[in-house]
Amino acid sequence: MGNRNLLAFLVLLALIVFAIEWVEKTRRPVSSAVWIALALLEHGLTRSATVLMATIAVGFVLVVALLIRRVPVERRLVVYPFGIAGVVILAVLSIRLADVFFPLIGRSDNLTGRLAIWDTVVDLAWQHPWGGWGWISYWAPWVEPFKNLIVQDGTVYLQAHNAWIDIFLQLGVVGLFVFGCLIAATTVRSWWMAVDPPSPVVGAPTPFQAISLLPLLLLTALVIQSLTESRLLLEGNFLLLALLATKVKLDPLPLGPPPRALR
Repeated sequence: MGNRNLLAFLVLLALIVFAIEWVEKTRRPVSSAVWIALALLEHGLTRSATVLMATIAVGFVLVVALLIRRVPVERRLVVYPFGIAGVVILAVLSIRLADVFFPLIGRSDNLTGRLAIWDTVVDLAWQHPWGGWGWISYWAPWVEPFKNLIVQDGTVYLQAHNAWIDIFLQLGVVGLFVFGCLIAATTVRSWWMAVDPPSPVVGAPTPFQAISLLPLLLLTALVIQSLTESRLLLEGNFLLLALLATKVKLDPLPLGPPPRALR
C-alpha cells in the first residue's frame, strides 16, 4: 500500500469481516483465529492513530447495536439519547486527549499537519461556496488552483485529507448536501438492518444474525476514516460505499443464515 494509514484501514475492514465469519462459523475456527490474529498484529504494527480512532468507533457502535437488540422495539426511543450522548462524549474525549495520546504512538497532536491542510482548503473552497471548483477526484497538481496548493516537507498533496472538506472544495454546498444525504440514508438503513428483529420463518422467531451487523460496521469505519482521509471519494472505498448503499436499499435483510463451515 505504501502508506501506514491505507494499510491499517484495509486491516480494519478485514478484521470486521473475519470477526463476522468467526461468529457465523462460515470459516473453520482455526482459520478464523489465524486470520484475526494476523489482522490484529498488522493493526498494531501500523501504529495508525486515525485508524485506531476508527477501530474504537466501530467497537462503540457494535456495543450499542448489540445492546439495542436486547431492548424491545417500543422502548428503544428511551435508549437512543444515551447512545447519542456516548458518541458526543467519545468525540470530545478524542479531541481532549489527542495531545496526550497521539505522541505515545509517534503522532503529532495536529493530526500530522492535517489542521493546516484543512485551513488552506476551506479558505479556497469559500471562493466558490455553492458549486465548488468542479469535480476532479484526486487533485491535478499541474492545474490551478491545485498547483502547489499543499506542499509539506517537499511532498505535494493530492487530497484534502478529509472527504467532506474535499466535497466542499470540489462540489460546494450543493455537493456536500447530496453526499450527506447519501451517507445519512445508508446509515439509517444499515442501522435498521443491524438492530431490527428478523422476520419470523413459518411462525417461529428467527434469531439475530451477526452478518446483519456487517454493513453498519463497515460504514462506520468508512465514515470515521473520511474525517482524516479523502479515500471515501476514491477507488475501492467509494465502490464499497456504493455497494453498501445499494445492498441496504434493495435487500435490507439477509436471506436466511449463511452456510456453516465444516469443523
